[in-house]
Amino acid sequence: MLIIDQKTEITAGNTVLTIGKFDGLHIGHMKIIRKLLEMAAKNYYSLSKLVVSFVNHPNELLKANYKGSLMSETEKTEILMHSNIDYYCPLVFDSSLRDTEAEVFFEEYIVKRWKCRCLVVGDDFCFGKGRKGNIDFLNKACRIHGIDLHVVEREKYLGEPVSSSRIREALDEGRMFEAGFMLGRRYTIKGIVEKGRQLGRTIGFPTINITVPQSKYLPRFGVYGGFVDLNGERFRAISNIGVKPTVGSDRAGLESFIYDFDREIYGAFVTVALESFIRPELHFAGLEELKKQIEIDKKSFTNQ
Repeated sequence: MLIIDQKTEITAGNTVLTIGKFDGLHIGHMKIIRKLLEMAAKNYYSLSKLVVSFVNHPNELLKANYKGSLMSETEKTEILMHSNIDYYCPLVFDSSLRDTEAEVFFEEYIVKRWKCRCLVVGDDFCFGKGRKGNIDFLNKACRIHGIDLHVVEREKYLGEPVSSSRIREALDEGRMFEAGFMLGRRYTIKGIVEKGRQLGRTIGFPTINITVPQSKYLPRFGVYGGFVDLNGERFRAISNIGVKPTVGSDRAGLESFIYDFDREIYGAFVTVALESFIRPELHFAGLEELKKQIEIDKKSFTNQ
């Protein structure tokens, strides 16, 4: 897969193209990707497969209370690299792109720059200033330019369309199975292990502290059962997300106790997978009370 910027013009033939936020690359998004691959496989126009998304989620600019993305740009790129895509174009969503009229974006990007001959989008897709580039607009514009338009119906879970907002709601309530089902994978947080205050060592539960990217969406504060992946190895773990009120912290973070693990891994890049919500974050009178609760948390996840 070749990563191109938004100024790059496709010169190697025409494309089958899809555009979207693709936050989380959930099962609905992957349904669109599969349709794109299907249309390319028919090889009507010797099409290259092009996915266009955003480096920064548009809501960072559009919503004052935006709380982060389900997936980092690195995570998104990794999944697309294993999806048999030829080109990936991550757009920078800024005020200029926000204010671009749908007609201008369609002509300048979809037609001229990306040489689209087949466009695949979800049934709720909109683009351009004021979101005027809806499905009705695309039907007319694609017909004029001889572009095949394929509108993919949204994937459903429990009778309702899967969406990034539904996944956030599930994460906010600790419903990790539902979030994972809609994502098509466990919810993960990736980051670098940093040196903490090492208080866990004093109570027999050494932990690793992970630097969480500011742009990453954090689920409900509390304790989770799951796994830590390190250089291809997977370890069972319980993780705390929050501000650690018992010991005090000035920012939300992620701390994991790894079962039967005694290595020093400061500076290592790890993936923490959250499988189940155990309990909300609590304030304890002291470290001894916290130690007793961690024992309970550990047994709780072990017995699941």
